[in-house]
Amino acid sequence: TERQAYFRKLTAIQELQLLELFCTYFNWDCDKSLRVPVFDSLFGGNVSSYKKHLLFKLVSLAVAVKCGPVLECTAFWILDQGSRSNIVLDLVDHLLHDYSVLLPKSLPLYRSVAATSPLFVNQLLQAYSSIYTMAPRNPG
Repeated sequence: TERQAYFRKLTAIQELQLLELFCTYFNWDCDKSLRVPVFDSLFGGNVSSYKKHLLFKLVSLAVAVKCGPVLECTAFWILDQGSRSNIVLDLVDHLLHDYSVLLPKSLPLYRSVAATSPLFVNQLLQAYSSIYTMAPRNPG
C-alpha cells in the first residue's frame, strides 16, 4: 500500500548516512539552545523500536567519533528519561556490548569521551551504577 511505501526500511548504508547526517547537524555551529529540543523531538517520549535502535547506534557512533554535541544531548535525554528507565538501561547495555564485547580494548576511548563530554560520562556512570553494584553477593 501507499503507507507501507512511505515507511520502508532503510538499507544499512542509508542508515549510516542518516546517522552521519545527525552527527553533522548536531556538530554544526547553529544555535546551541536548539540542539536539545531537536534531539528530544527526535528521541523523546515514547519512541518506536526502530527509533530506539537508531538512537543507540547514533550514541555509539558519537562515542566512536567523539561527537560532543550528540553526547551532550544524550546526557540531557538520560536526565529526562531517568537513569533507571528501561530505555536508558537498554542504551547502556547496547554501549556495553559495543565497547566491551565487540571492542574489548576500548578503555582509551572511554577516557577520551570523558574529556569530550563529562556530562554524558556522568549520566552513563549513573546508569551503569543502577545495573551493577559493589555490594557483596549473598553466599548460597
